[in-house]
Amino acid sequence: MDVQKLTDAAGRRPDKVGDTKYEYQYLYKYPEKTPAKDGEAAYIETLSTDCMGYSLDVTVIGIDSNNKYFDAKPEKGKNKAVINSSLVERFGYQIGDRVIFSDFAADTDFSFTVTGISDYSVGFTIFMDIDSMRALFGQDEDYFNTIYSDKALDIDEGRLYSVTTKEDITRGSSVFVELMFPLVATLITAGTVIFCVVMYLMMGVMIDRAASGISLIKIFGYRPKEIRALYLNGNLLIVAVGALLAVPLAKAVMDAIYPGFICNVACSMKLAFPWFLYAIIFTAVILVYFIINRLLIGKINRISPAEILKNRE
Repeated sequence: MDVQKLTDAAGRRPDKVGDTKYEYQYLYKYPEKTPAKDGEAAYIETLSTDCMGYSLDVTVIGIDSNNKYFDAKPEKGKNKAVINSSLVERFGYQIGDRVIFSDFAADTDFSFTVTGISDYSVGFTIFMDIDSMRALFGQDEDYFNTIYSDKALDIDEGRLYSVTTKEDITRGSSVFVELMFPLVATLITAGTVIFCVVMYLMMGVMIDRAASGISLIKIFGYRPKEIRALYLNGNLLIVAVGALLAVPLAKAVMDAIYPGFICNVACSMKLAFPWFLYAIIFTAVILVYFIINRLLIGKINRISPAEILKNRE
């Protein structure tokens, strides 16, 4: 087994700090006969799954059904497992599905029936009944290699591969957020600017092409309010309907292509939008429309009745 891979997958690069209920995780090199007092024993192995040509680690955690650090309730059985939310979001697995993960070192595939879904998004993780997992991987009936605890335990360091604390997880997650924030901010800002510029140019072109008509109706004595109703206000319905259709459609397209952007990373994230975010985006589109509308009123006011005479010449 690749111990470094197991350590990383088991606790060093989580995607959601809130899912980490324990304060300390002790990964054993030489397990003791009995678990340390005040600790929850578990058994961890690392398997792999294929994602768009990339081999990604899947952490298998064997626990008791009453483990207080995970909400998973695995059933007994060597082919039964509870999967975490990251696997559901990335691959669309559901309860009752058959999933297959591989141990490339042993050239062995393991097939599991999904019996539940855990709201745990740290990496790709599945949970098994610890006794069933021991039988599956050929370990003794009392074997364990990991201890979870809510306080520091007195364990000989020579027996351990690593000790992972919740502070380590928080620090690692904050680094990821800090690295991604400038990119996210840049994409949002650039997208907003492009949207505003495109809307202004499209509505501006309509005014430019209608300059002769606007000049003519000014000669006929139409008031500015009536001109705006003819050439600007009529776009509100189109923009509103377009936003109602385009925003959910764009969200669906991005949800479909997003996994391809992170196909080489064993993590996922919840992509669902709460309803109020759709409302905020729609409101922002309408607000941008009204701002551009006000800017274009000045452009209409600058069109003089002499414009039609120039074109006539």
